[in-house]
Amino acid sequence: MGDISVGVIDQAAYIQVFGEPTPTFRRQTLEMLKSVLETKPRRAQTSIFIEMLEPAEFHMRYQDIIPRSHWQTDAGIQGQQMILSLNFELGGSMNVPELMRHWVINTGAKRLFQAQDDAYQTAYTWAQKNLPKPIFMSAGDYSSTESMENDEPAIELGFPYYDKDLTVEEKLQDGNEAKGYVVGIYYFDRKVFSKLRKKAEF
Repeated sequence: MGDISVGVIDQAAYIQVFGEPTPTFRRQTLEMLKSVLETKPRRAQTSIFIEMLEPAEFHMRYQDIIPRSHWQTDAGIQGQQMILSLNFELGGSMNVPELMRHWVINTGAKRLFQAQDDAYQTAYTWAQKNLPKPIFMSAGDYSSTESMENDEPAIELGFPYYDKDLTVEEKLQDGNEAKGYVVGIYYFDRKVFSKLRKKAEF
């Protein structure tokens, strides 16, 4: 089990786990939590918030107990250090296999930057083969939707394409809208961007 910091606010328990968020590690985290909840008297906290953070972040801001003040300021936003998160309400027994399908990718995570660059390269190659030319795309132009329920964390990414080379300022001007988007799904564990297709809007 990885390093953990915990905190409580009203009816919510916050659990931060610092370690490599592999499928095995995520499952072990949930199974550990389930065993604790099933052997202890039910607490007042019914909302569970789990965040998986970069291992090196452990004890950088606080120790094992997360101070309440941390959540009352912008410091409570983990930013680039948070990799995945999972929020749920306690009911009966925790269904670990079902909860495993609901991990959410933090698209602002530091380690996702490379994934976004790799996804762009895949999208660009696909566009060159499948769309009418000329095609202009930029690695910095991407949009994302919310994480998708899936057997592994997944998120849809869309890269706009144009029929002429435009500056950032020109792209914001009327009449210079994107011709469409190359859209695909990024799978966190396998580190692949697939199921590519064209969409008029994203």
